Amino acid sequence: MKRVACIGKKETSPEEQNLLIKIGGWLALQGFTVSSGNAAGSERFFALGASMVNPAWWSCICPGRATTLSSSSVEPGDCGARHA
Repeated sequence: MKRVACIGKKETSPEEQNLLIKIGGWLALQGFTVSSGNAAGSERFFALGASMVNPAWWSCICPGRATTLSSSSVEPGDCGARHA
């Protein structure tokens, strides 16, 4: 399995948000699992792009645990709420 950690800044412009979504989706299409903490900002948009391709290709890295989403809806804070 190929995995890439996607991090960035909290404040992102609409243009940056669209680009980050596209990058997350492209990485998923290339066979990468996109890992992020799903914090507000860049991390959320990378996760959204990957999960739009396939929710299983996004992995949330939270302190002491990791999870994947079961739907393409990614919201900040999903890490803890959706941890199985």
